[in-house]
Amino acid sequence: MASTEKVYIFIDNSNNWIQGKFAVGKLERLGLGSHINKRDSYYFDHLRIEYGCLIEKIQGKRILGDKPFIVGSRPPINDSMWKRFEEQGCEIKVFDRNVENREKKVDQALSRAAYKKIHFKEPAILALVAGDGDYHPMIEEALEYGMSRELKSDAFYMPLDDCYKYIAYGDGLCSVDEVLTLEVTGDSLINWTDKM
Repeated sequence: MASTEKVYIFIDNSNNWIQGKFAVGKLERLGLGSHINKRDSYYFDHLRIEYGCLIEKIQGKRILGDKPFIVGSRPPINDSMWKRFEEQGCEIKVFDRNVENREKKVDQALSRAAYKKIHFKEPAILALVAGDGDYHPMIEEALEYGMSRELKSDAFYMPLDDCYKYIAYGDGLCSVDEVLTLEVTGDSLINWTDKM
């Protein structure tokens, strides 16, 4: 029987980030018709995920069974995200994309890390944060070995739609059509500064 006091967290950053752009775009009705978007659906290109909040949300009041495992494609050279993950105590694996700019090895690395926990650690909750359904064999293995499953995935089981505002935010420039301005005229500004 798996411990419900302890949780092992595995995060597929690449899938989360890509699928999150579609999920948040749809929830907020942002970015319809992006040139990157081949699905012809909402797509929020400026999505950023706050992984500290994501891990906190998944962990809840449980004890981490081990360092959270985060895997993804190599970021741009000036990106400090992965270094911050390591500083915060996460286990990190990054891989280069292939010549066709596709990610390879990410799913396998996450599955391999999870298999190690399944076979060599005490049974507990296995929390998988992924944007696709490529992990079914690993999940079946976890259940056979007494792990409980807790999946946070857009593809199946339990989406993160109800907490996306806690774990994600946007950045970047808006188009001129989307910029909102506040216009202050007359004595309003003078009166406002006098009250400070």
